[in-house]
Amino acid sequence: LPGAVPGDVTSDPNALPVRVRVIQYDADTLEEVEISNATDVSDFAARSSITWVNVDGLRDTDVIREVGEIFGVHRLVLEDIVNPHQRAKLESYDDQLFMVARMPEIVEGFDTEQIGIVLCEDAVVTFQERMGDCLEPVRERIRNKLGRIRERGHDYLVYALLDAVVDAYFPVLARISERLDSVEQQLSREPSVDSVAVLQRLRTILFMIQGVVAPHQEVISLLMRDKTHMTPGTQVYLRDCSDHISQVLHATETTRELAADLRDYCFAD
Repeated sequence: LPGAVPGDVTSDPNALPVRVRVIQYDADTLEEVEISNATDVSDFAARSSITWVNVDGLRDTDVIREVGEIFGVHRLVLEDIVNPHQRAKLESYDDQLFMVARMPEIVEGFDTEQIGIVLCEDAVVTFQERMGDCLEPVRERIRNKLGRIRERGHDYLVYALLDAVVDAYFPVLARISERLDSVEQQLSREPSVDSVAVLQRLRTILFMIQGVVAPHQEVISLLMRDKTHMTPGTQVYLRDCSDHISQVLHATETTRELAADLRDYCFAD
């Protein structure tokens, strides 16, 4: 917040209550639990398995600080986490990486939720504004030993989370395309003021999506060049994630152009 002391971990009073979940796994074992006492997270931190700690809700800053202290998360990172208005970015703190990504939501049009991802030496810790996310496919891959995720390290888990966030924009764009098809059918019968308003609203949403998604490309580019935290095997998959971002941006631009053409049709003589 403007004027705040750097590293001040103060959350919005309207933030949602905190819930802490842990998924810990390796090629042969899996444990998934909800933690009622943040100090219990330290029991998982001491193990050699892949550890994913997910914190939903940002109201209880004592819990957030405690989880942060267990994994040595920098206070400036915690400050960014409890102020969830960051654009996608990547920052390095000693031996850790901190990433911000924006998960899409459909709430009276379009909105996003911040997810903070901290890649530690012995865990991946994620912080979300609320329960519910687009990461369930990653959890299912872990639970059901689908693909390579149970055989890979923490860096691969980070890739999987970022890729799930990016892929969540494809259904959003599909719904917008369906809405445009509906408007186009309406226009073929009779142009209306309502149709113009819908087109303008959709173009605004598409512009927002472009602005939100584009910074993720820089995050992935930096990770692809990071030879300290990212293994060569994971960097291959990061290139695939980069391709997905390009596809989202291309689809967004194409859909915006269609919306513009339909709007011009409304004003044509």
